[in-house]
Amino acid sequence: MNVLDWEVLDPEGVKLTEEVKINPHPSSLIGKTVVLTWNGKPNGDVLLNRVGELLLHQARIGKLIKLWEVSPNLIRTYSLPRSAELARAVSTLKPDLAINSTCD
Repeated sequence: MNVLDWEVLDPEGVKLTEEVKINPHPSSLIGKTVVLTWNGKPNGDVLLNRVGELLLHQARIGKLIKLWEVSPNLIRTYSLPRSAELARAVSTLKPDLAINSTCD
């Protein structure tokens, strides 16, 4: 009878984490610029469109930018390099707040 040696692997892989400083929240959204980003999964745009309506009418933001309309090439940014490209695109718009939705 042959005995097999098995090596058990952790399916979660290696986790690399870094401490991240969180920016302070604005005390008010009145007059602020908000960027909405969406990764292209079903209904994410539906959710963000409604969030945008509420921000415009109830929070009285100054400007709403839907990144998927401004830069449609950034939809479906699932990889790390593409996520970095998305973050750079958002930062060039100089928003006071960015909101992302994935949905499904």
